Amino acid sequence: MKRATALLLLGLAGAAMLLQGCVAAAVPMLAGGAIFNREISDADENSSQPAPVIQSRQALAAASDEPTQPALIAVENDSFLTFANYAMTKAIAPADTDPRLSAVLRNPGLLDGERRACRDQPLGVLIDLDPGQSLVELGNAPQLDPRKANLLDSLRNQGVEIGWVSGRSAAEAGEIRAMLVEAGLDRSGKDRLLLMRYAEDRKQTRRAEFAREHCVIAIAGDEPTDFDELYDFIIDPSGAAALDPLYGDGWFMIAPLLPQE
Repeated sequence: MKRATALLLLGLAGAAMLLQGCVAAAVPMLAGGAIFNREISDADENSSQPAPVIQSRQALAAASDEPTQPALIAVENDSFLTFANYAMTKAIAPADTDPRLSAVLRNPGLLDGERRACRDQPLGVLIDLDPGQSLVELGNAPQLDPRKANLLDSLRNQGVEIGWVSGRSAAEAGEIRAMLVEAGLDRSGKDRLLLMRYAEDRKQTRRAEFAREHCVIAIAGDEPTDFDELYDFIIDPSGAAALDPLYGDGWFMIAPLLPQE
């Protein structure tokens, strides 16, 4: 079975499970039955307990091969390098010839796929460290492929700030930082850590804060909620079809960068 077909079947199965839940029966839905009738905004401070996730269809763009850009490394079937290639291409493109749009949705609740317009903010990318709905485990980090570290350094050299996102507490920032340094992902130890500062804090809030300060040209994670928490509330995946073009064009599904044994 092809990967795209398998992902779609998983999504439909997840939707069926969610429709059977008591939460779906208790909360009114928007017209079209796509998501719960809930205002999703930066100010929302509802419970941080995760709801079941509906896996949207994911389409990764093929890795670009730019011979005039030696910093890019195109490796087939490596989604992280696809993400880094895309971000580098956006970073070096003149703003007057490639008007930048953020990878952050302008109004997630509408499910229209429209992005925020970038102003003159510095460039940034977001990378989620947590595997699935779990938290990244603390401890020794594996030494990763140095090409990945080199690509991240290339992005930094282009003025792109890298924000590492995790549901871990900000009190564990030192351990997270040490793991990133050890793995070679943040060799200088100067990247931005977006961790939870209080019990009700959410990844969505931290991403929104980063997006207010940066033009977020790309986001990488291993599940749709790493791009926007609206996926916690989607019932019918077909209602989010307008979001599918963002996969491979701003949103990138990657394997967790800090795998655990």
